[in-house]
Amino acid sequence: MTTAYIRQLEPADQKLFFQLRMEALETHPESFGSTQDEFAAQSEEDRQRQLSGMEDSFVLGAFLGENLVGVLGFFRRKGEKLRHKGVIWGVYVLPAARRKGIARALLLESLQRSRSIKGLDAILLTVVSSNHSAKSLYQSMGFTTYGQERAALRIGSNPTDLIDEDLMELVL
Repeated sequence: MTTAYIRQLEPADQKLFFQLRMEALETHPESFGSTQDEFAAQSEEDRQRQLSGMEDSFVLGAFLGENLVGVLGFFRRKGEKLRHKGVIWGVYVLPAARRKGIARALLLESLQRSRSIKGLDAILLTVVSSNHSAKSLYQSMGFTTYGQERAALRIGSNPTDLIDEDLMELVL
């Protein structure tokens, strides 16, 4: 296991985040709900705002040396009836940095931060049903599958290019 330095990304990290997110969307379009074009269309200010972070919304980065090699986003649902749930999104680790405990370290840090949020009862995430290594990691962290969304994502214009996603939850 390689030790990565985990920290919350800040607006000043916007360019590093942009590069890593664009690579993730290009190399694994089946794993994310947005496209490269949609992400690239966001303004630099919007991306910096996303990285501004609060107690109940943050993006974590994993660094090996000066290199950003992994990310994980978290937000608390808005609204009085939904705010007892948080959502993990956009988990990605560069292929060269995988199998080194980096995704686990990102998850551990996000769970530690999440547990300190008053009134948060559960954390949700979605994962491509065929991504067995990610599902195994999430299960090892205590997440359980509570459902599946069939045809959650369509990649391209072909009606058969549909991706199922498993819905997972960790009760705090």
